Amino acid sequence: MKMILAEQEKIDAYRKNIAEALQILDEIIAIIRFQDNPEDTIIDQKLEGIKKILNQ
Repeated sequence: MKMILAEQEKIDAYRKNIAEALQILDEIIAIIRFQDNPEDTIIDQKLEGIKKILNQ
């Protein structure tokens, strides 16, 4: 039973870390889009790709 609880705590921590990473990515994407530099389009696309992977 202790092993199951420890594993669940690890899963919960992992989910929390992913949620925090997604929030940071959202903030970075918002900054990039606000600056509206055409050369940043590829950065925007790559960050969106990372978000898709983390959301799976």
